[in-house]
Amino acid sequence: MTEGILLDLSRSGCKVRTSLNLRFTAGDTKLIIHFQLAEEKLQYEGSVRWGWMFGLGQYQYGVRLDLQEEEEEQLLRELELWTSGRSAQGL
Repeated sequence: MTEGILLDLSRSGCKVRTSLNLRFTAGDTKLIIHFQLAEEKLQYEGSVRWGWMFGLGQYQYGVRLDLQEEEEEQLLRELELWTSGRSAQGL
């Protein structure tokens, strides 16, 4: 297990930065991403689609999330809660 920074998130995937060098083969490298946006702790499986070195000892990866219908609905709810919370804070 390693930590990373979630840079971008959508219903279909995300972009992450980490110190972990996955030495991946596109589509063959599977991972589980854990994060929290608003209320619930989320955990989704995904496949690495692309990656490159980003600075010294840092790597950036594009991950396609393999979401079931209920997971996609959960993610959409959390995204809506997160964005409405940020709007209320004036961010």
